[in-house]
Amino acid sequence: MAEAGLAKAAKDISQGGIVGTAVMLAECSGVGITIDLAAIPKPGGVELERWLQTFPSFGHLIAAPPAHVPDILARFRCRDIAAAVIGDVVERPVVSITDGGASEVIWDFAQRALLGCSRPAMAGASG
Repeated sequence: MAEAGLAKAAKDISQGGIVGTAVMLAECSGVGITIDLAAIPKPGGVELERWLQTFPSFGHLIAAPPAHVPDILARFRCRDIAAAVIGDVVERPVVSITDGGASEVIWDFAQRALLGCSRPAMAGASG
């Protein structure tokens, strides 16, 4: 996908789970991310809370332009690997989760950094 120019950024899901990994990806990219919890694919019989904290060692978050999403999803589908659009990259420097009509900010970069690798635009951003 990178060689084909389909993705803008990607991060393997680490010990921070899906949401923690999104915080790291957002900070290093100088953006915010909104995650739709209902859109996250998960194995049957696994509670969402547990899945959000899991370090699967083979999962990835990929940021890509909307026009490239069908091609990216097809590349996973042809290998029988679950993939879905689970959120949006946003300008506001926060990582938030949504579930139905509810939304909660998980990390606000205007308040504090996580890794300390934010891009200059985010360093002075306000929410």
